[in-house]
Amino acid sequence: MPMNGAAARQQNRPNVPAASPSGYWKLNMYFPLVYYLMSELETAAQPRYIAQHLLPRKAVDITHEVGAEIFQAYQDEILVTRDQFLSEIRICRKKWT
Repeated sequence: MPMNGAAARQQNRPNVPAASPSGYWKLNMYFPLVYYLMSELETAAQPRYIAQHLLPRKAVDITHEVGAEIFQAYQDEILVTRDQFLSEIRICRKKWT
């Protein structure tokens, strides 16, 4: 039974040619991992992650501007007005400091 060209070689993982085992590991495992971690760090700066400032440890340093950004990012899910939300943040800051 004849085989086509694609059936004879592995297709499921990267197979970049390298001169040594350490070079192969670096090209096929390490660099993709670093690129993935960098993209995750860039994603963490997106507005949807700004709510982490509501955690008690970080809420102590929350500013009015950050509170307004949080409200802007989640206004469709928050059932209070902007002023009520910012007032609650002020109350929590006083409580946790």
